[in-house]
Amino acid sequence: MRAAREMSKTSPATNIAPSVERQVRGLPEFAALEPRQFQRLMARAQVMVLAAGEQLMAEGERGEEIYFLLEGRVVIHRRDPETGLDFEVATSTPGETIGELSMLDPAPRAASVRTDAVTTLLKIHIEDFDVLAEEDPAFLRVKLELAKGVVDKMRTLGQMTAHALGRERNDLRLRNKASTTIIYIIGILCVFALMVDGLRQLRGLVPADFVITSLILVPLSVVLAVQLWVSKVPLSEVGVTLKGWRRAVVESLVFSLLFVALLVGIKAGMLAFDPTYANTPLFDWFAYDREHDPMFGSLWLAWGVRMAVYVIGCPLQEFVARGVLQSSFQRILTIRHARPAAIVLASLIFATMHLYTTASDSLAVFIPGLAWGWLYSRHRTLVGVTLSHIIIGVMTMFVLGGARPM
Repeated sequence: MRAAREMSKTSPATNIAPSVERQVRGLPEFAALEPRQFQRLMARAQVMVLAAGEQLMAEGERGEEIYFLLEGRVVIHRRDPETGLDFEVATSTPGETIGELSMLDPAPRAASVRTDAVTTLLKIHIEDFDVLAEEDPAFLRVKLELAKGVVDKMRTLGQMTAHALGRERNDLRLRNKASTTIIYIIGILCVFALMVDGLRQLRGLVPADFVITSLILVPLSVVLAVQLWVSKVPLSEVGVTLKGWRRAVVESLVFSLLFVALLVGIKAGMLAFDPTYANTPLFDWFAYDREHDPMFGSLWLAWGVRMAVYVIGCPLQEFVARGVLQSSFQRILTIRHARPAAIVLASLIFATMHLYTTASDSLAVFIPGLAWGWLYSRHRTLVGVTLSHIIIGVMTMFVLGGARPM
């Protein structure tokens, strides 16, 4: 940017290309200038060409120039004194004026401006413009037109600033509520850790591990739902929404089919090369019930009841893991890679809640959980990830019979 400014200081606008000159002549502020007056203006102006992402002016610095945007786009942003966060308040496109407020008030710049694309601007020092206005009434009329534009722009900018501040403060409010939710989660995990030994003993009294998971999830979901209701957090903020569900379902189905194909391939390989799997079918529907006394004395009835309980529990698992945990982490984390960090943290916590079984079961929960977290972060709806969870879990436990359900 510094190089561009230095170049512009040594390149008066009288040397610009004809195409750029036509753009300057097309600016409404200069439409009434005669050729002689236009040449006097160009003799005191410079043309700047800046790359995307360069800062044109900084909030708080002294304003000494006025800019006329010829090509490109710039973004105007301000810093919220309450939160310390930068927020975008407006954009400017070709034909607009930037920094003209300093022509009327020498106070520090009220906002920062950076380029959003390769940008060409006409720059005039305010002192030079004042000299032109003193020498020729035509430039005084230009100055008055710019002043009217300032009034209109400040009115619009004030409205946009208020809107942007409201949006930022709403995000801060949701972040504070997410922090409260995380505190609830930490407390619940501490209680869970104290109950791990009891849960392991309970495993021998229930028909499947996921029944224990459901016993944990139901009260946990109720507590979190009440907390969200008291905090007045919209359900859409925790993925309970149908918005974007079609794309979410398509992507989740593609992932689920690929993952299931991988599981089938892994088990086929184990059957072929691992002697301990001799005489084991590839699709082992009743693997669990052959090792335990089947409920109701019927393999098919036991299989159906256990699968129904599992399917009903999947939405609760995704509500806690993705909707509440992941969404809350993504709200409160301010690090550079907040999204992947939120996915990993939520998946780790949910895998930890399965430690009452075995470490391998927890790992089996963690691996697809990363993919579900990524899918949820893309669409912000629980529809797709819940469907994927059901498909992969049912195939793993109730069809392949190779692992306990996740």
